[in-house]
Amino acid sequence: MKFSFASLALAASTILATPSVAKKPYCPSRPATRAQQRAIFNEMLDTMLVSGTMADAARRHYAEDYIQHDPNVLSGRDAIVEYLENQPPGFNSTPINYGLDGDYAYLLLSVKIPEQEEMAWTDIWRFDGTCVVEHWSVYMTKPSNAINPLPLL
Repeated sequence: MKFSFASLALAASTILATPSVAKKPYCPSRPATRAQQRAIFNEMLDTMLVSGTMADAARRHYAEDYIQHDPNVLSGRDAIVEYLENQPPGFNSTPINYGLDGDYAYLLLSVKIPEQEEMAWTDIWRFDGTCVVEHWSVYMTKPSNAINPLPLL
């Protein structure tokens, strides 16, 4: 997967300003303060978007038995790692926005896959302490008969 380097400016200031977090798996879950969860989420984004891959992030941050609500992927860490490692050639994601509120975090992306329409894609994760335990994906293309002229992103 490729990410637009320029678009990471949004995340870079927060990610780079985040205190270093130990490089060990975060699952099984351990108690975490809100500040620690934010640091862990920012580290997960850094792994996904800058220094590693989405599969690398899943290996470190997702519970072995995490719950997956995307209809195209089974629950469990092994299933999401396999899915992420088998993205189509040319899969390209550009982060637009992200945030964390309580135990829930989100990432809004522009996703481009060759020979397909651009998609607006949102990932939502639920944390239990240090560990991602649940995930939702919401994605859509702009319909050809859309009445709203504004772009999705």
